[in-house]
Amino acid sequence: MTDYRASKNKKFYYKCNTRGYKNNQRADEVHENFKTLLSYFTVNPSLKDVIQEMLSERFSSIEKDAKEQNTILKKKLTEIENKIEKLEEKYLFEDVSKDVYQKHLSKLQTEKSEISKQLSNPHKNLSNLESEWFSCSKHQIIKPL
Repeated sequence: MTDYRASKNKKFYYKCNTRGYKNNQRADEVHENFKTLLSYFTVNPSLKDVIQEMLSERFSSIEKDAKEQNTILKKKLTEIENKIEKLEEKYLFEDVSKDVYQKHLSKLQTEKSEISKQLSNPHKNLSNLESEWFSCSKHQIIKPL
C-alpha cells in the first residue's frame, strides 16, 4: 500500500496495488475508520484501578522470576569456573592428557560463554516499565467510553 496526493483536489489517498484489490481510499476516511476501530479497545475508567493492580502484580511476578533466573545463572557460572579450575589443576599435575583437557575445557568455556552472554543481557527494569505504562495510561489508553 502506498500513499499519494491527488493533483486535482490536493487530498491524500492510499493506493493498494495488490492484484485483484486495486483500490484507492481517501486518507482522511481511512484515518477516521481506524480511530473508530481503536475506540472499541478503550477501557472503562471504572476498571482502571483493577487493571493497574493486576498489571502491577504481573510486573512484580516477572521481575521476581527474572531475579531468580539471574541468581541461578550466577551459581552455574561459579560452578563452571570451579570446574575449569579443577580441570586445570588436574592437567597441571598430569592426571589428565592434553586431549582430554582441551576437549573438556572447550566444552566448559562454551557453557561459560553462553551463561555470561545471558547475564550480560539484562531485562528492562520492570518497575520502570510499570511506571511508564501507568503514566501513559492516564493520557492515552484509558479513555471514557
